[in-house]
Amino acid sequence: MVKKTKKPKAKKIKLVDTWSEPDSGLIKDSKIPPPEFPLDIYPENIRKVITDVAASKAAPVDFIASPLLGIVAGAIGNARLSVPYTGWEEHSIIWIIMVGDPSSGKSPSLKAIKEPIAIYEKHLSELYKPILKQYKIDYDKADAHYKAWRKKQKDAIAKDEEPPEKPEEAEYPVKPKRPRILLVDTTIEEAGSILSGNAKGVILIRDELSGFFKNFNAYSSGQDREFYIEAYTGDFKTVDRVKLEEPINIEFLSISIIGTIQPDKFNSILINTDDDGFTARFLYTWPNSVPFEKPINIPNIKLLELIVQKLRDLDFPVDNKNKHIPIKVPFSKKAQNIFVKWRKILPEREALYDGMLKSHIGKLPGMVVRVALVLSYLDWAASNSKAESTEILDKFVKKAIKVIDEYFFPMAQRVLGEASLPQEQRDARVIAKWILRNKPEIINVREFSRTEGSPLRDTKRLKNAFDFMVDSNWVEFDGKREGETIGRKKQNYTINPKVYDFIK
Repeated sequence: MVKKTKKPKAKKIKLVDTWSEPDSGLIKDSKIPPPEFPLDIYPENIRKVITDVAASKAAPVDFIASPLLGIVAGAIGNARLSVPYTGWEEHSIIWIIMVGDPSSGKSPSLKAIKEPIAIYEKHLSELYKPILKQYKIDYDKADAHYKAWRKKQKDAIAKDEEPPEKPEEAEYPVKPKRPRILLVDTTIEEAGSILSGNAKGVILIRDELSGFFKNFNAYSSGQDREFYIEAYTGDFKTVDRVKLEEPINIEFLSISIIGTIQPDKFNSILINTDDDGFTARFLYTWPNSVPFEKPINIPNIKLLELIVQKLRDLDFPVDNKNKHIPIKVPFSKKAQNIFVKWRKILPEREALYDGMLKSHIGKLPGMVVRVALVLSYLDWAASNSKAESTEILDKFVKKAIKVIDEYFFPMAQRVLGEASLPQEQRDARVIAKWILRNKPEIINVREFSRTEGSPLRDTKRLKNAFDFMVDSNWVEFDGKREGETIGRKKQNYTINPKVYDFIK
C-alpha cells in the first residue's frame, strides 16, 4: 500500500488592504536642519578669507568658520586665561568635530585650515636648528671634560690618591625641547614629552578622528581617554607610565582638538560609550553639502598665517622658579553682567534634555568663556593694533553667546539628538532605506546578514531592528518557511507592500 503524499498547505497571502499603515518616520530625515553659521562674529577681513577658502574647496563655510575657533584657541594657548569673574578661569582650549559624509568637503577644508599651523610648525623647526646645533657643541665639550675627569679619577685611584671632584664643565647639558604647536597622531608618552617642553600647549589636527578614538582603549585600559579629558582643562599633569624611565611633569596639559568624522562612525565610537563628559566637550558642525561652483577669488591664507604667528608669539612670563604665569584677561563689567544674566537662564534649558545633550549643556558656560577670549584676541590679531586689550569687552561675550546659542547648540542637537536614538531604531532606519531600494517581499535575517551590500551583518542587531520594524508596521514576523516542519526556527519577515507607496 502506497501512502499518499500530503500536499503542502497553500500559504495564505495577506491582502494589501489588510496591512496597517507603515510608519513613515523610518525614512524621514529626523535630524533638525543645520543652522546658518553667524559669520558676523568675525572681523570683515576674516569673513572674506573664510568664504574664499570655502569656495575654493567646494565646501560649506561652516567647515572653515568652525575649526578656525580651534586654530585661534590653540595659537593663544596658555599664554592667556579668560576670567569671567574672580574665582573662575578658563584656558584657551577648544575642541571641534566636523561631521560629514566622504564627499561633503570636510577633509579638504581641514587641510586648508591646518595650513597656517603647519607653516608655523616649520617656522619653529627652523628656530630650533641653531639651538640644537649649539646643544651638540656644548654636549661634545662636556663629554670631553667628562672623559678627562674619568681618566684622572682612574689614575688617582690606581695611585691610591684622592680622586678629583667632578668639574662643572663635565656636566652634560640638558637637551632642549623642540618647540611645537601641531600634533597629528601620538601616544600619551609622546604627547606628554612634547607638552613638557611646550607650556603654551598644542593643537591636535586629525582627518578621520575615528581611528584616533579607536586607539584610546586599545592598549591603555582607557587611560588615553582620561588623559584627553584632562587635556581640556589645561591643568598640571604628571605622566607616569611603565615605559617611561622617569615621570613626565607637564606644566599645562593643554590640547585643542580639530578633526573630521563620518556620521555612522560617530555613532559607534562617541555615542555608544559611557557618558564621561568626553563627547560633551566638543563643539560640532554638520552642515549640508553645497553644490560646486567655480571659485572666483584666491584665498588670503597669508592673513591666517600672520594671525597664528602674532598670537603664538604672545609673551608668556615666568616667575623666579622658572614657572610660567598665564596672563589673566578679565571680562569687563558690562561683559560680566551679560554673561551672568545668560548663565542664570541656562538651567531652564538643561531641564528639557537628558543624556549627552544634558551633559553638553553643562559645558556651554565654559565654552562661552573660552570663545569670548578667542574672538577678542582674533579681532586684535586681525587688526594693525599692537596693544592687546586688557579686558574682554561685552561685544565679544555677546558674539560668543550668539554663536553658541544660535549655531553650536542647535548643531549639538542635530548631531547628538540623531545619534542618541536607540540602536535598534537607527538600524531600522538603515534597513528601511535598503528595503525601498531593493524591493524584497520577504527577508530572512540569517541570509540578509550574508547578502552582498547588506547594511548590517550582526544578526542580533538585525533581529532587534526587525522587531522595531514590526512595531512600526514595516514588516511582519513569518516564523518558518513554507513546508518546514522541523529544525531551527527561521527568522523570516514579510515586507508590508504598502511601504513601497513611499517611492511612488
